[in-house]
Amino acid sequence: MIKKLLFSVLFIAAAMLPLCACTQINVDERPDDPEDSKAELEYELTADKSGYVVSQADYGDTAEVPASYNGMPVVGIDNFAFSYSNVRSVTIADGVQYIGQYAFQNCYELEEVTLPESITSIGNYAFFECFELAKINLPEGIEEIATNCFNSTAIEEIALPSTVKRIGDRAFENCNFLAEINFPEGLVNIGDSAFAGCNSISRVDFPESLENIGNNAFENCYDLNYAEMNEGLESVGDYAFAGSGIFNARIPSTVAELGERAFKDCNELRSVTLPDIKEIAAKTFSGCNNLVDIALDAGTERIGEGAFEYCGNLVNMTIPAATEYIGEGAFKYCERLADITIPAAVGYIGKGAFENCLNLNSVFFEEPAGWFYGNYVAHEIELDMGDPQLIAKHFNGAVDTKWEDFVLVREGIYREAYEPFND
Repeated sequence: MIKKLLFSVLFIAAAMLPLCACTQINVDERPDDPEDSKAELEYELTADKSGYVVSQADYGDTAEVPASYNGMPVVGIDNFAFSYSNVRSVTIADGVQYIGQYAFQNCYELEEVTLPESITSIGNYAFFECFELAKINLPEGIEEIATNCFNSTAIEEIALPSTVKRIGDRAFENCNFLAEINFPEGLVNIGDSAFAGCNSISRVDFPESLENIGNNAFENCYDLNYAEMNEGLESVGDYAFAGSGIFNARIPSTVAELGERAFKDCNELRSVTLPDIKEIAAKTFSGCNNLVDIALDAGTERIGEGAFEYCGNLVNMTIPAATEYIGEGAFKYCERLADITIPAAVGYIGKGAFENCLNLNSVFFEEPAGWFYGNYVAHEIELDMGDPQLIAKHFNGAVDTKWEDFVLVREGIYREAYEPFND
């Protein structure tokens, strides 16, 4: 009995040896995962049952959107159809007319998309955060680059079709590799933050058809040194070029509105040509440390709060005769500004308008004012015809203030209204 049992055990063990040998896996010889697996597409009928749209894509490396399905045309790619998929390459057949909103959103591995000439519409967020997408062809017929369409992609250059009239908000925001873009004649509007954070753009030439540059449109485009703006441009939005590397700014005469902080912190900005605009908005040129001189148009009536603050190298500034208002901190920390003439039309100078202008040694108030040396002016000046007032420290931080330098500004202004910097 024992012999039989021992024989059985040995027999079973011997029988299992080939099985063990077969199931042993050499990791180095394991076959690779299949490459270029094709995504399977799902379709839905359109509302009018005239064709199909791609409604969903199963996982796969490549996808081919056909011209027809079940004997009917494929007219579009539906909203979210490929969203968050792992697709790397997509080819869309001629005949497909549109790409829906969020269609390829967050396809982190998508590198290549081939669009047919039949595409006339691409929806909002269509390629949002496709971090590997470096190139795409846009066919003629597209009139708008939609909101966030290519935000945060790796696109390096793009040729916009001649049919494009509008670039939507944040359309190319944070495209850090985008170095070249050509704007077609016929483009009318560039939306808010359309190219904000596009650090590689060095030059933009705007077409004569362009009417509006939106808020923050080119904000923090650090390498943007040149922007050619043409006659016909009507408005430049808030923060439009703030933080960019622009050297020179020639604002066309057709611009009626130059937004707040439009060129704030443009540290490379050296010269500015301004049109006939009524107001320099708040902080328009704040922090432009290399701006040496600027000529305001004769019709400028208001200089806004902080308009030229921290322009440390600003030497020459002529305030136009039409100016009525100088806002709070307008020239604060303009440390090289040496002299200033306040026109007779000025009725208000805000708090700290010339604060810490360390080299400002003379201020001349035009008739019926007179000379004013020593920088004793106040935080706030209200030059009403009936009862002009000056409150102390308007020029707080200016050096070499001495009482004997004081010369009457206007009748009714007394020495007691001033507080010297050295006190």
